[in-house]
Amino acid sequence: MRPAARLAAAIEVLEAWNTSGNTLESVLKDWARAHRFAGAKDRAAISDCAYAVLRRRAECAWVIGADTPRGWVLGSLVVEKGLDGDGIDAHLAGTPHAPALLSAAERAALARPPEALPPWIAGNYPERLHAELLRSLGDRLPAEMAANRERAPLDVRVNRLRGTRDEAVATLASEGIAAEPLALLPEALRCPPGAPVAKTQAHASGLVEIQDLGSQIAARLALAQPGELVVDLAAGAGGKALALAADMANRGRVIALDLDRERLSRLVPRAQRAGARIVETETVPEPGLGADLVFVDAPCSGSGTWRRHPDQKWRLTAEDLGRLAAVQAELLDRGAGFVRPGGRLVYVTCSMLRTENEAAVEGFCARHPAFRARPASDALARAHLTAISCSEGASAVSLSPVLTGTDGFFIAVLDRLDPGGIERGKRV
Repeated sequence: MRPAARLAAAIEVLEAWNTSGNTLESVLKDWARAHRFAGAKDRAAISDCAYAVLRRRAECAWVIGADTPRGWVLGSLVVEKGLDGDGIDAHLAGTPHAPALLSAAERAALARPPEALPPWIAGNYPERLHAELLRSLGDRLPAEMAANRERAPLDVRVNRLRGTRDEAVATLASEGIAAEPLALLPEALRCPPGAPVAKTQAHASGLVEIQDLGSQIAARLALAQPGELVVDLAAGAGGKALALAADMANRGRVIALDLDRERLSRLVPRAQRAGARIVETETVPEPGLGADLVFVDAPCSGSGTWRRHPDQKWRLTAEDLGRLAAVQAELLDRGAGFVRPGGRLVYVTCSMLRTENEAAVEGFCARHPAFRARPASDALARAHLTAISCSEGASAVSLSPVLTGTDGFFIAVLDRLDPGGIERGKRV
């Protein structure tokens, strides 16, 4: 396929996404199945285009004067490539299956004089989210939204149950992937974007797992120790459960739970590949279990992953946030019943929104006075992560593309006290 024909395909994909309610990932898979003539390079280019367009949808729509899939894609030729109207038509002309040349209205929009853009246009997010984003990020809002225009990095975690970082670097290099160690965590490596890590022997053998650095940091802040009883209350496909098992050196128990049994079922072969023998998916714990650690990686808006999943931000509503807040509170309350006195509950979201983060923890502590939030500086020091900065008096750790070069995460360590108000944790 020629470049202009790929643009037409991207428009087709985005039209399907815009009307179907499905994720962009699933729409791309459906498109590929229905267009088997498209080669691997064509599919990759169309996918890259669709994701890039949604990262900057508002800007693209504004410059072309049309908030439509065609407008987004043609506007991206201005925003991403710096083309003018004549340049766009030259790019499209003479190619079979290309989008139609610019209309008079589109040319008129391109000819408008420059003007100051509203923050939600410049930042590429829905206007309806502006108040919550501003309340959550304050002065960082423009920089964080600018960072979300870029493609997310590809990070992997070296699985210490299968080998060392040097072995992982060497194995990946032998398969043509240059992996660079990251300073914040000794097991974290960064690979070139788009590198086929999942198809390597390093991945097949369990030596590495694809996992963003922020997700790895969240697991490390839990300080799972050998011999502990750990409950991963919303485990999903189990990426953090595997990281916790590795930190525990395969000694103790990790009980992984999730309401989505299909997602949780993916953890079984992953745990076998990783050699994580202590991970259980069939156990149903009762309240009063006496866990040392309950890890709650709660369902959330995913606003911290908008670089990876830009389609999510355009569908997020205030009603969604209200529904998610109720789910988050329910999980926290349930998790509290599993924690022994002196144990800890770790609350994690991949969100940068106050409603899902600080407000959730404040509400939990008000409902459960036996718990208190561990100061962020203390949590970072115990995990030997003092290179990560936190604001004075912060009661949780915040990660973001701007702050740490990671996805956005919120991590609160909530210690359960004994009846006299004294923390009894023997290790952490």
